Amino acid sequence: MLPPGAGAVVPGFHLEGPFVALGGAACPTLPGDVALLDDLIAACGGHVSVMSISPEQKGIIPVIQRLRERNIVPFITHTRASVEQTEAAIDAGARHATHFYDVFPVPEETEAGVRPVGAVEAILADPRASVDFIGDGVHVHPTAIRAAVAAKGWERVMLITDSNIGAGLPPGEHDTPWGYRVRVAPGDAARHATKGFLAGSALTMDIGMKNLLRWLAPALTPAQIWALGTLNPARLLGLTNKGRIAPGADADLVLWDEQVNVVKTWVGGQCRFPRNETL
Repeated sequence: MLPPGAGAVVPGFHLEGPFVALGGAACPTLPGDVALLDDLIAACGGHVSVMSISPEQKGIIPVIQRLRERNIVPFITHTRASVEQTEAAIDAGARHATHFYDVFPVPEETEAGVRPVGAVEAILADPRASVDFIGDGVHVHPTAIRAAVAAKGWERVMLITDSNIGAGLPPGEHDTPWGYRVRVAPGDAARHATKGFLAGSALTMDIGMKNLLRWLAPALTPAQIWALGTLNPARLLGLTNKGRIAPGADADLVLWDEQVNVVKTWVGGQCRFPRNETL
């Protein structure tokens, strides 16, 4: 079974931070600094496709503008930004929010009976903005993903894993380069081994796609759901040769069975994994 749009998506180097407002499991926080940004991009050898930012960071608008000049896509995340700060960032060119809802704290209620609004509402309300979700069922409730699809349409919603330590590894504890261990277990996200808080994700794309196919049908067709993990991310990064099955596109493909298990994979047209076969 190979649904329309089930070609693999790409390579992309995501530089998370340092211009974010709220630290994650291993994420520094600094105000916007175009000179530092140029140094970071140079150190990465021109391989940066994406960089995360927070709209409320001091000096962030010039950073967003420089990222756009360098054809690097700014991702909004790790933020307590107000509606006005978020709208200013979107106007400047930051039009995608990553691991949406996660590390987007609900604003403090300042008047009883009045629901506070912030970055989440500003992003959902702006038709220029797109979002992605960690589809493990732990980081984000499926209903929140369905709400975003209702607000954005399937074309502006994407699946990510946010995976790092533990992805594809057996259940148990694993070392990290950040001085602590993470614990992974079936049906759960990666967690700090002693403190228990979320520390990234151990999700893999096959599990993420299985989840979306359960959560979003029948409101979306299978082809539309598959696009959340293939075509839509490729479009976001301007990669016309990825995420689709068509003449001229890269032959990076995954063949799935009816239970959404991988049967074969191809990279550049060469079979790299045949299930139950020997290359």
